[in-house]
Amino acid sequence: MYVAVVGVALCLCLVAWLLAATRPTPVASWTGELVILSGRDDSTGKQRQARVDLWNEVHPEIPASIVELSGNADQQRNEMVRRAQDPAGRVDIYNLDVTWTAEFAENDYIVPLSGVPTDDFLSRPLDTCLYEPRFDGIPFSGEQLWALPFNTDAGLLYYRADLVAPPASWDMMVTETRRVLESPDHDPLLEAGYTTQLDNYEGLTVNVLEALRDVTTTIKVDESGRLPFDGRDLKEVVDRFRVRNENDDGNQRENAKVMLPTSIGYEEQRSTEAMREGKTLFLRNWPVTYRTLTARSGESSAAEREFKVAQLPGGSVLGGQNLAVARHSAHPEAATELVRFLTNAPSQRALFVNGGFAATRRTVYDNKDVKAAIDYAGELRSAVENAEPRPEGPCYARFSKILRDAVTAALRGDGSLPDDLVEQLDAALNCRPAP
Repeated sequence: MYVAVVGVALCLCLVAWLLAATRPTPVASWTGELVILSGRDDSTGKQRQARVDLWNEVHPEIPASIVELSGNADQQRNEMVRRAQDPAGRVDIYNLDVTWTAEFAENDYIVPLSGVPTDDFLSRPLDTCLYEPRFDGIPFSGEQLWALPFNTDAGLLYYRADLVAPPASWDMMVTETRRVLESPDHDPLLEAGYTTQLDNYEGLTVNVLEALRDVTTTIKVDESGRLPFDGRDLKEVVDRFRVRNENDDGNQRENAKVMLPTSIGYEEQRSTEAMREGKTLFLRNWPVTYRTLTARSGESSAAEREFKVAQLPGGSVLGGQNLAVARHSAHPEAATELVRFLTNAPSQRALFVNGGFAATRRTVYDNKDVKAAIDYAGELRSAVENAEPRPEGPCYARFSKILRDAVTAALRGDGSLPDDLVEQLDAALNCRPAP
C-alpha cells in the first residue's frame, strides 16, 4: 500500500514537472514591453511580425512590438544611431545590417551576449556578429559575441531561362545579351541584358564590391588593414556598370545594350519590377526577390517568362541582419531571450519557407521539407558559404559613402574617378582623417 502511494505520488510529481517544463518560465523582472527597431519587412504576410506574434502568445507578460523604419538602409542606420545615443531611447533590440554590428559594438550601443549556443549557425553570418578591436585600432573579427544572425543574404543572379543559360562569367553574360538583343525577332519588351541596384545608397556599394570580387577575386582586407584593390580595378567596375552615350567611342557604346540605363536610379524593388516586366535578361538581387519575381500574373506575356536563379559570376558580398540587445534596454534578459527565440531553428525555418528570408542555421538547409519547398535552397546555401563580408569596422559607413559618391559621379559623368580614391577609402575604413 505504501509503495503504491509513493508510486502515485512520484507519478503526479513527474506529470507536474513535465507540465511546468512546457510552460514559459516566469521571471519577476519580465514585465513590460520589448521594442525591436528594424527596417521594413517586405516578405509575404509579414513573417517577422508573425514570429513576434507567436512570442507574444507565449509571453503575454512581456510582449514585443516591431517599430519599422525606412526601407532605405542608410536612413535606417541614421535613425538607429540617433536613438542609440539617447539614454532615454525606448529600444530593446536592434535589427542591424551586418555591416553595422562593429560600429554599434565599438560605440557601446549594444551589449555582448554570453552563454548563447552558436554551433548551428553558418560560419559566415556568425562571423559578422563577432567583434573586438586590436590594440593598434584596426578592427577585426574577434571572440566577443555581440548579436545573433537573424537572416543572411547573398546576391543571386536571376535570369530568363526561356531565353538564356546561366552565365559562368560577366563576359558570357555580355555575349548572351548581344546574341538575344541582336536577333531580329527578339522580344520587343527587352531593352537591355542586365539590371541591378545602382542608386546612391548601400546597394550600390554592395554591387561595386561584388564586381570587385569578380575583377580581383577578393575584397578581404589584409592584416595591416589595407584594401586589396586599386584605382584601375575600380575603373574597370565603373566601366562595367556605366551606360555609354554618343560621345563615347564605338566599343564603349556597345555597353548600352548590356546595362539597363535606368538602373542608375534603381534599388531592390524597382530593379525587380524591371526584370518582371520583361525589360532585361538578367537581374542581380537578394533571395527574398524570388517570390516576387516568380509570382504568377494575370498578364499572359509575363506568365510565359521563365525565371531561374544561379550564383553570381565571381561570387556575392554577404548581406543580412543581426539582432543585438540595446545598451539602454530596461529588460536585457528578456530581450536576449527574444533574440534567441527569433533566431532559433523553428523561427529560421518559418522565415525562410514563408517569407523568403535566407536562413542562418545549417539544420534548416538540411531539412527535407525546406528542400522540397524551396528548390533553390542548395544554390543559396552555397552562395552564402562562398560570400565575402564587406570590409569590417566602426567607420564602415564613412567608407561606404565615399565609395558610392565617387562611383555615382563617375556613372553619371564621364566615368572618371578621383586619383586618390583608394587612399580616401583606406583612411575611412581605418578611421583615419582624410588624406
